[in-house]
Amino acid sequence: MIRRNTWITLGAFGLVLIAAIVVRQHQQAQPEPTPAASPEPLWQVESSEIASLTVEDLQAGTVLQLARDPEDLWQLQLPAVLPADAARVERAVSWLSAPTPRAELPNALELTAFELDHPQYRVEIVLKNGERHEFSVGRQAPTGDSRYASTPGRPGVQILSLVGLEEVLNLAKDLLPTPTPTMTPSPTLDPGAVTPATPSGGGEATSEP
Repeated sequence: MIRRNTWITLGAFGLVLIAAIVVRQHQQAQPEPTPAASPEPLWQVESSEIASLTVEDLQAGTVLQLARDPEDLWQLQLPAVLPADAARVERAVSWLSAPTPRAELPNALELTAFELDHPQYRVEIVLKNGERHEFSVGRQAPTGDSRYASTPGRPGVQILSLVGLEEVLNLAKDLLPTPTPTMTPSPTLDPGAVTPATPSGGGEATSEP
């Protein structure tokens, strides 16, 4: 005759077995996790629709602003109104028409680690219809060939390759004229202020008759 304790043990084992089967079936019913798809661009527009471009260096406190111009194609607006190298600007604008992250951290909520709570740069474009797009740039990623970025309305942190990003961040360096160093003139001597040298010997020179 089977003892009561044995029945209890067998019953408990059966419950554990049933629970294991149910959990396994539930796990099999769940879809297998798949690698995240390639990140979508921060935005996607026609480059010809970009009417202006602003790059703020938030650490240096400087602003570079460019506007599309019917005659010069592109013109500097800030820090001074000057014609701009259209081909150089178009390289940056071409990338800004669809800036695509090389990777993305959609669950990154704490921005301090990426220096995005106090970003180093802010980039904004304005389209001809008045639509605006912008992103902020933080520190370099450990690999050194990309930077962290954040975009309003898009969760997490994006990782942008320097290959395209530097076309934008280096605009000021490439477009602004290099200041010409000013030469400080050497002080000139006043001939009247020069005291003639006294002959050696301490006495006045006398002329022979």
